[in-house]
Amino acid sequence: MDIEFTPLGVTQQELDQLLKFGLKYDKRQKKQMLAAANAPLPTAEDVRGFETKLGVVLPDDYKTFLLQKNGGIPKKAKIKIDLLGVKVVQQFYALTSPANSYTLSYLLEVYSERIPNYMLPIADDPAGNLYLCRLQPGDAYGNIYFWDHEEEADGKSQPYFDNITLVADSFTNFLSKLK
Repeated sequence: MDIEFTPLGVTQQELDQLLKFGLKYDKRQKKQMLAAANAPLPTAEDVRGFETKLGVVLPDDYKTFLLQKNGGIPKKAKIKIDLLGVKVVQQFYALTSPANSYTLSYLLEVYSERIPNYMLPIADDPAGNLYLCRLQPGDAYGNIYFWDHEEEADGKSQPYFDNITLVADSFTNFLSKLK
């Protein structure tokens, strides 16, 4: 992994700057955001527990990323996607974090009825779109997709693939496309 990542969360100085801009956080949120910046890396047991809970096996390259980085904000964040043009990766989600809203489990819960089964939200862009990893066994296992929330199924329909565009055939390939 040649890309540098800054940890999820904020330093006290960054939090002070956000507050100066008028953003409001309660004490719990502030504490979690500060703790997330120094969160320990997950263990192999954490990864296995997550896989067992979901009943899936994560791609090896993505597991390595979680164990070494546990998500984060990439220094190189632009990616060119066929048919969509240049997009941005705002952050990669963590397996474990004191700030629950940064975690894969939290995102799965939030998007459970909005994204297709066997898709794991691994990152997002500033507009609220997601980057998904396909965990369904078969030829497309491990592929990374861009999910456009503006084109998602309405609340009455099952999630579908019409708003999903292939980005890369693996997590490693996805990272290599970031500029």
